[in-house]
Amino acid sequence: MEADAALTMELLHRVAAHLRNRLAEHLAERRGDRSRGLRELGGAGAGAGAGAGAGAGAGAGAGAGAG
Repeated sequence: MEADAALTMELLHRVAAHLRNRLAEHLAERRGDRSRGLRELGGAGAGAGAGAGAGAGAGAGAGAGAG
């Protein structure tokens, strides 16, 4: 069960990183300045990653309780 939770967390972190990068690229294209878009997204990306981690922890806890 812990291995499943660890894999789920790893997957969520990778998905969050991918989405952060895609959003940064999109914002940079809209503004026309790639580096500025990446800098501005840095703080928001950290918050989104923490939220995804908390959601995965809650899901793993619910799964362990149901098992």
